[in-house]
Amino acid sequence: MNIRSRTIISLTLIITVLMLAACNSAQVEFVIQFNSNGGSHVSSIVAEGGSSISMPDDPFKEGFIFAGWYRDVDLEEEFDFDTMPNENLVLYAKWETITFTVTFDGDGGILVDGEDVQTVEKGQSAIAPTYEKTGHTFMGWDVSFDNVTANLVVKAQYQINQYTITFETLDGTSIDSVTIDYGRGLSLYVPEKEGYIFGGWYLEDTFDTPITTVPAFNVTLYAKWNEIEDLIDLVQVGERGTTYTIPTEMFDSGTAQVSGGYFMATNQTTYELWHVVRTWAEANGYHFQNSGREGSQGVIGLLQPTARKHEPVTTVSWRDVVVWLNALSEMTGLEPVYRTPDDAIIRDSRYANGDVVDAAIQTSHDGYRLPTDMEWEMAARWKNDTTSTHGSILVGERYWTPGRYASGATGPAWILSDEETAHAATQEVAWYSANSGGKTQPVGQLMPNHLGIFDMSGNVFEWTYTTSGFGMVLRGGCFGENTPQMRVGGNWFFTNTSYTGNNLGFRIVRNS
Repeated sequence: MNIRSRTIISLTLIITVLMLAACNSAQVEFVIQFNSNGGSHVSSIVAEGGSSISMPDDPFKEGFIFAGWYRDVDLEEEFDFDTMPNENLVLYAKWETITFTVTFDGDGGILVDGEDVQTVEKGQSAIAPTYEKTGHTFMGWDVSFDNVTANLVVKAQYQINQYTITFETLDGTSIDSVTIDYGRGLSLYVPEKEGYIFGGWYLEDTFDTPITTVPAFNVTLYAKWNEIEDLIDLVQVGERGTTYTIPTEMFDSGTAQVSGGYFMATNQTTYELWHVVRTWAEANGYHFQNSGREGSQGVIGLLQPTARKHEPVTTVSWRDVVVWLNALSEMTGLEPVYRTPDDAIIRDSRYANGDVVDAAIQTSHDGYRLPTDMEWEMAARWKNDTTSTHGSILVGERYWTPGRYASGATGPAWILSDEETAHAATQEVAWYSANSGGKTQPVGQLMPNHLGIFDMSGNVFEWTYTTSGFGMVLRGGCFGENTPQMRVGGNWFFTNTSYTGNNLGFRIVRNS
């Protein structure tokens, strides 16, 4: 090979190497195209392979939420936008339907068909469930759910039904039939029957099912009647013809002689009983200065008792009580006890007749009366045992509850050095400041004393009277007092016979 040929070959090799070097140093660009699957347009990305890239702004599609870009039409392999691939691509948009929650509120109805919480696509309709509500007719829904564009709470709308109630009063005063709304209370429909207390309405004349509101059907209701004596449970205190020597005063330092054989009510007089007798009395020539209150927080002079009717009657004076007891006696066929000096029955406790009431003579007739101060104390201290238990003391031939104890308690109410023990013993038998909630409670809820008498300590003070000289005595303590005032040996003398208070009531006694 001559020199010229070798030169040509060398030049050719050099040019080829230079051309190859130039080709290797050039970067290749690739294109990513976007198929929005019905969404808004997204511009392609052109970039060198291996370079960093960013995800474009999300496309928009009415009624859908954008859920990412995918390499495949089936939307299974999501694309990572960190680095440009060394190839051309078409990416496909994934869309999720916009949904909302529709919650159906049956407003007290019972769901009988369908779903009460539904997931609904935007612009679509929910499917109404079916509710049934006793005593009501379904009228529709409060808002539309045909074109759902937001989360919704849809409330059922009803019309209350009316039903006809026929009243069978069973010899009570008649009451006309009424057509009234379902669920309405029946407290306005109260018949009267002389000598009886209305005991409520019942579905059957056998008085098995009580009804206090209008049921969801037309019905005849039957009045139940209780004899007034059914609300007066009496227990005998001591033997008739026997005189008992009882301890008196807080520290049992005195004694008294008390005749046995009288009968005492096991409960403080309730507003329910007071109301029935007062209603009868006012229709039969009696008059009261004060009409009474249900417990400590009730309304004075209610026309119809409420759920508080089993609490003691309060806000009645000694004069009111004397006149009411005469009315109770006369109403139940007994001879009234409280009379004027010329033997006239006292029937008026109003201020204008106050002097007459204050001068009342307590006769020996068989009607109802208040206990004497000492009769109250004997009943409060009474113990059935003839041996000493729980600190009882021997006076005469019997053991009695000590004066520092609440009636029926197993320990003292007054212990200056040990209030915890005093509370533990007292709270079992008495409503007082530590357990009453600052108000009266229904009678007969705690433990009774040894005679089966409830609330002789606590709940409300009780009117009694002295047999020697003029004077009223309050006994027993009340819901707002502390343990020392629950003691059976405590008494509070009172001369104001017209005084009233929401912590003051009374208990019934009868001679035989």
